[in-house]
Amino acid sequence: MLTTEFKIVPSEFKEKWKEEGEVKEVVERLALAKAEAVKKRLESDEERYLVLGGDTLIELEGQILGKANSEQELRLMLERLSGRRHRVVTGLALVDSWSGEKRIASEESWVRFIDLTPELIERYVKLPVWRGKAGGYAIQEDPLGFIEGFEGNISNIIGLPLGLTKALLEEMGWIVTETETKFLEDYLINQMRKND
Repeated sequence: MLTTEFKIVPSEFKEKWKEEGEVKEVVERLALAKAEAVKKRLESDEERYLVLGGDTLIELEGQILGKANSEQELRLMLERLSGRRHRVVTGLALVDSWSGEKRIASEESWVRFIDLTPELIERYVKLPVWRGKAGGYAIQEDPLGFIEGFEGNISNIIGLPLGLTKALLEEMGWIVTETETKFLEDYLINQMRKND
């Protein structure tokens, strides 16, 4: 029997997103690698878990944008995103710790940036909010108002598409209760409030 207790366990998986393939394939591979890494760490545990791994990347004109590793890389990324619409793709992988059964899927949304001046980019580079974020930003942390608008599911852009998460859980035989849905919604709200 599955319990409704949720745990957040970092995968400690070292991302190597600069792989070949379409962004959808890459995020799905990374999500599965993260879920498998956590599953492996939990193998000695007698409890049964459904392990959810996820990864989000940005795609602009066929090029995958991951996390900026330096201020200079961030500047170049923001210059490319300035005034443009880009795709945000989140891959999810759900793995049963007992059977090894897997479900993998992804979702996409679109985000449009305002035109960014060099001065605005420099102000942003000095802020800590861009570190560890695909494309150098997070929609829930937009201190300088870069985001003009978005299309699609905001929970996908944040990095945990709720509808897709629920669908994967249900495919694995878990009836998602209102309490569990509330937990996922609260998680997203906390992510949106982070660093406010």
